[in-house]
Amino acid sequence: PPQGCGRQGSSGTTRRPPAPASMGDEEKKNKKKDLFGFLYDVRRIPCMRNTLLNATGCGIALGLHSFYRHRIPWTASQTGLKAAMFVSLCTWVTCRLNFQYKKDQIRKIMEAQEAKPGAPGIPPPGQGQPKK
Repeated sequence: PPQGCGRQGSSGTTRRPPAPASMGDEEKKNKKKDLFGFLYDVRRIPCMRNTLLNATGCGIALGLHSFYRHRIPWTASQTGLKAAMFVSLCTWVTCRLNFQYKKDQIRKIMEAQEAKPGAPGIPPPGQGQPKK
């Protein structure tokens, strides 16, 4: 059996797993992960998935179309890359604007719900209700 599996090795001694890292090292790793979290987990970035999917699809499609028309691989790859960059920029900007708009709308709704009845913009109880 291979050594390091908790069984006795050829020398008759049991190998133990390495000791865990000190808390200082773990805290440094967590702090670094917080600072550069977007590099470790791209899924946490809003709009990243849509941007990458749209840019990749359009870049490949336009690159293939360019290759079909001109039969020059270098031109086709350049066209595909430029198309992907342009589409990713446009998709990213529009998605982030929509994301910010929705975030502001949710914030306004939450503030309105927390406000007391009779506050500016919110009618007191019993008023503003449609009569049946």
